[in-house]
Amino acid sequence: MSIEFNCPKCKALIAFPEKHAGKRARCVKCDHRFIIPEASFQKPVRTPQSKKEPELAIPLPGFYRAALIQSWGLLFRPNALVGLAWICTAVCFKFYVAHIDYSFVLMDRLSIILPFGLIVRLLCWGMLLWYYLESIMLGALDVDALPDVDIDGYGDLVKKAIGSVFAFFTALLFSMLPTILYLVFAGKGHSPGIANGLINLGLFFLPMGILAVGINRDTQVLYRIDILFGPVTKAFFPYLTCAAMVMLVWFLQMKMHNAGDPALAEASGAIKSLYLFFHLAIQILALVAMRSLGLYYKHYQCYFKW
Repeated sequence: MSIEFNCPKCKALIAFPEKHAGKRARCVKCDHRFIIPEASFQKPVRTPQSKKEPELAIPLPGFYRAALIQSWGLLFRPNALVGLAWICTAVCFKFYVAHIDYSFVLMDRLSIILPFGLIVRLLCWGMLLWYYLESIMLGALDVDALPDVDIDGYGDLVKKAIGSVFAFFTALLFSMLPTILYLVFAGKGHSPGIANGLINLGLFFLPMGILAVGINRDTQVLYRIDILFGPVTKAFFPYLTCAAMVMLVWFLQMKMHNAGDPALAEASGAIKSLYLFFHLAIQILALVAMRSLGLYYKHYQCYFKW
């Protein structure tokens, strides 16, 4: 279960897992620091530092070590087993169930189309994307752990899965908007080189869109282009590190998708196990990449206006 409460300074709605009750934390929107209350909607007690805390003016050191080394160490802690099991469950369901066609013909006349596989794929991706959004938030809040799996029944699972898919799709649509506009206006006469260049440019800025959605939990921040890309110019190489990890995950995922899970139907058990291993490895890399985005926000918050 989560503890929900409002920031005493900016009134933003904040949620933490119950196990963090009594610990120090800060609001990601206004940087106000407080003690996490014991129950939902209790007024948090502010820490002594927050009464007269100067505004951060310089980045925090240690980003590369935290993102590239320490994040991997979190995977080997006992409290990470539940989160890793969550990822494995989603990947296995998507791998073994989502590609099967459950349609059938009734009485040799009526075709019954059941999009069960599509629904399973949507829910599995939603499970993964929700966990990644939680990883971004914990990285930004300087919580040195993987997220808890806090699901309150099937209804809550579906709600979080669909909401996470919508958030990631909106960030992807935003980053690919120049490509879409170019293809629409250029039509059949478009240049493949220009199109591919715009796609790669969109993938480069996709992590910032994901970070904005993950921190704010609101897709409206994507329309604030004037403040969205400022941190990229001021902390370019750290952002390049995050973008390279996200783009690598995208490239590997597309390679696995093009290989096609249905094509494995007649494959041997060893080949299926190998493909499943690669699917799991890609999602673990994605988890580290998403946490690196939260750490980017934490270490370079002085450049963010949201």
